[in-house]
Amino acid sequence: MKKIIFILCFSILFGCKSAIKIPKAKTLGEENTSYSYIPIDPLPITTMEGRSCYGTKDDNFEPLKKALPDQAVRLASVQINGSASGSFGPATVGYENNQYKVVLDYISVDATQIPLSVIKEIPDAGGKHHKVPLYSDTSGKDAHYIISRASADYLMKEDDAKPHSDKGDLVILPVYIGVGLRLTATVFVSKGAGTVNLSSLVSIASEAEAGKLTGTLTVQTLGITGEKVSSSLPLPSEINPTTIQNAILSLGSIKAIIHDKNTYLKPRVVGVYNTIGGGKEVINGIITALAQKPIPWYRPCEK
Repeated sequence: MKKIIFILCFSILFGCKSAIKIPKAKTLGEENTSYSYIPIDPLPITTMEGRSCYGTKDDNFEPLKKALPDQAVRLASVQINGSASGSFGPATVGYENNQYKVVLDYISVDATQIPLSVIKEIPDAGGKHHKVPLYSDTSGKDAHYIISRASADYLMKEDDAKPHSDKGDLVILPVYIGVGLRLTATVFVSKGAGTVNLSSLVSIASEAEAGKLTGTLTVQTLGITGEKVSSSLPLPSEINPTTIQNAILSLGSIKAIIHDKNTYLKPRVVGVYNTIGGGKEVINGIITALAQKPIPWYRPCEK
């Protein structure tokens, strides 16, 4: 009975027109800049095996339920074609002949920080690229970014906050490590549709039903697996009110069994907070840098 009530509550939260418009809770950084949370496909981590808690021989780490203290439901959208492509942000209106991705995340995470070296270049009158300070105003110029993981000794030098001719600027990238559930709608706004509402799943379903957009729906677990999880995943073939409702019910079912003893949890990198700016090139550069090797996570010790 409790499970049924939970699923109904979860469905009401995401399935009703009055509640589906999830307020995009912004951090102070999001209020004052265009930088934002970026959901990414799960990447592996390393939990620093061999490290002991309080000098004891036995690793006495906190259970995952306590070690992943932050929970959030985030709705992010991005245009994936055209000149404005690549930057997740608050845009909730789609325009005809453009393609968009709308991602709904439920995540339970801990945050860590990864040092990156970022070189920002712009072309001069002769077309030759030269390095400029990372956060300089280059509006209207075709900026190019080179992003790589920074080594440990990079952090030890006193001048790391200053631009380096060979290494670039040091950026500390917030990385979200944990488990969760993700629903992704990839939509194309039909020619002649004008504008469509992408602010909610119900709005997207309504626009699809009206023939204004077409697309696909993906339901994904992030670091969560098990027999009950696999059997709960739907097989959506298109976007319409029925497939979206089934996807939401599926997410509610999986969320209810996350801490079941037969559900296997393995924390993954599920998102980052973009502190660099830029567009698709920056996002791809960040993901490439993070994928070079597993991200270290210092799991908290039991108190």
